[in-house]
Amino acid sequence: IFLYDGKTGEKLHELVSVDQHHTGGIFSVAWSPDSSRLLTSSADSTVKIWDVQAQSVVRTFDLSTAAATPDTQQVGNLWQGDHLLSLALSGEINYLDPNSGEVARTVKGHQKAITALTIGAPSSATFFTGSYDGRAHAWHYGRDADRAVAEPLKGDGHANQITAMAIAGDAVFSAGMDDVVKFASVEKVGATTVPTGSQPRYVSASPSGTLVVATIDNVQAYDRTGHRLATLSNPGFNPTAVAITPDAQTVIVGGDDNRSRAYRLADGALTLLPDLELASNRGAITALAVSPQGTHLAAGDAQGKIFVYDLGTGEVVVTQWVFHSARVNSLAWSANGKFVVSGSLDTNVFVWNLDNPGKRVQIKKAHIAGVNGVGWAGEREVVSVGQDATVKVWEVVLPHGVFIKQYRIGSEPEEKNKYVQ
Repeated sequence: IFLYDGKTGEKLHELVSVDQHHTGGIFSVAWSPDSSRLLTSSADSTVKIWDVQAQSVVRTFDLSTAAATPDTQQVGNLWQGDHLLSLALSGEINYLDPNSGEVARTVKGHQKAITALTIGAPSSATFFTGSYDGRAHAWHYGRDADRAVAEPLKGDGHANQITAMAIAGDAVFSAGMDDVVKFASVEKVGATTVPTGSQPRYVSASPSGTLVVATIDNVQAYDRTGHRLATLSNPGFNPTAVAITPDAQTVIVGGDDNRSRAYRLADGALTLLPDLELASNRGAITALAVSPQGTHLAAGDAQGKIFVYDLGTGEVVVTQWVFHSARVNSLAWSANGKFVVSGSLDTNVFVWNLDNPGKRVQIKKAHIAGVNGVGWAGEREVVSVGQDATVKVWEVVLPHGVFIKQYRIGSEPEEKNKYVQ
């Protein structure tokens, strides 16, 4: 570290500590507010506070882990008032306590597009996300003064993009472009890894833990331990989405031929139910969701249209949900089965009313470059994730369509009272 005269450019001196110097490259330097100390972050996974006058190290923060990994390299820092922050290569932001020499708080999250979302019981206030780089996180919403605290799931994750996630009780399922499905508990990812043989596109789980997976070639069903229950091979179309009813007896498969078909899951087989073919969509099926009561199916397509079908009769009961202008990427029902939230490539999130199909809550430009996942975190709170690598929680008043506030993860809620038609 060299110090120079700011006016003349003359080198004043070099900060050197015989036994406390950095052993790797120094990526960032920040002055204290009174200019008496320096904060340095290094590739050796340490952060140091230097006394400029004494030319010595007064505090060292060791942020390395037992497993040697480049992720702990410290590549940026900031000294803002009483706050000392250091940024790791992994994207984690560490708040440093200069008095104790310990990390006071770590802010974690995704650094790449978030491509999957699943939410447990609303009372748990926990949801799970997966991203383009194969990382999975658990978010504990509301734990810290209306902030959401993220924790990376433990264990070996996916080798690349996570395409879909589902949850059933304490079981979390994830599918990735590495052609595997992982069966885990809420505390650990990758407890059981099952090869799918082809790329999985979509997953859905029943409350009992039966998992169905739509791959580019077939549809597979598993129990919660990863044991395969059935396979639908050569269906005659390319599966693009899948959903399972709460009783785990009926599987709905969406295809690239604009149709959704129903199959009975029993006796180790998926058997077509020919009287329940749902064919009102205008484009390839891109998102499916069965209501918690098992009575209705919401089907979104590549044209931005959403149709709701009665699963008892196969009749279409809602045709008015047509206001997305691009592919529908995600659908989720509220717990009472009266509302559906949708997220689209068009960057918008809509909340639809089954009893009054002509009304909707609009959250426009929710995520730059597209919304990839949506879900319900309670009766009035909607979670969305997107290409912008952010998680957002939106509070709405239903059925009136009043958007109250938006939470950006890790920050205080931002008030935005607004009436939406």
